[in-house]
Amino acid sequence: MSKFAKPKGNSDAAVDPILLNDDFFKIRFTHLATANEVAFAGWVTEFSDQFSSNWNNESVYGRMDPLVTFNGTARQISLGFDIVSKNAVEAEANLIKVNRLIEFLYPVYKRSGRNNQNTLKAAPLIGLKWTNLIAGARQGEKLVGYLDGVTYAPSMDAGGFMGAPMNPDSLQPEIAFGQEDFKVGQQVFQRETVQRRFESQKVYIPKQLSLSLSYTVIHTHLMGWANGQFGGENINGKFPNSAGKRMESTEFVQRIVDTQGKLVTEIAAQTSATESANEHDVLASNE
Repeated sequence: MSKFAKPKGNSDAAVDPILLNDDFFKIRFTHLATANEVAFAGWVTEFSDQFSSNWNNESVYGRMDPLVTFNGTARQISLGFDIVSKNAVEAEANLIKVNRLIEFLYPVYKRSGRNNQNTLKAAPLIGLKWTNLIAGARQGEKLVGYLDGVTYAPSMDAGGFMGAPMNPDSLQPEIAFGQEDFKVGQQVFQRETVQRRFESQKVYIPKQLSLSLSYTVIHTHLMGWANGQFGGENINGKFPNSAGKRMESTEFVQRIVDTQGKLVTEIAAQTSATESANEHDVLASNE
């Protein structure tokens, strides 16, 4: 199990801007039946990718080794990550995203209303992607599977934010109680007192949330060998860790040479990187 990219303390130096700003590190969940998506910054605290081969064993009298037949190989990903908020607005947005992720555990029905829960339309299949370690082997696309469960654990030690959001639907018409004039220098102003009524509720929003989940993968390509290749020619040598896309970089370099043509120094003046037009594989195939 790997551990990395975990924020430590409250120091700004502990916050890696790459994990916050680079889209490559975002943890993305897609509710495939509705196409709803949520994404979290990539503060991954634990990750494991488990492969379990299942065999049927039958013991036979007088035979030391059992008769075995192959049943299948299952893949299950365990992922844990922290969601850290620097202010109340960000904390509220993150809590809403966690709410939506938990909603992804539930299916789609043909009609609304509790009485229609027997008319199932679609199961809660989930698309999941994080860097190239949780991605499709073909082109780094999101995996398809289902969540076995999500554990949501706010950090009580980190504290949180108190808020009292107003319910806009409860805003009542203002009631005026009187007006009075007052003067500042030669300028005359008018002061009025009004009563404004609305409903609100106290809320507590944790500053740091920890999520852990178990995800069973349903692969969309051949899971096995054929013609000496695993999964077909687009997969061979790349499963389970996707290769992603090759990046092409352009660099302009300023060089200083002496009168004999000997290099004194060089400075990279400008560098740019783009994805290759052709989705070359970073990992070489085993053909």
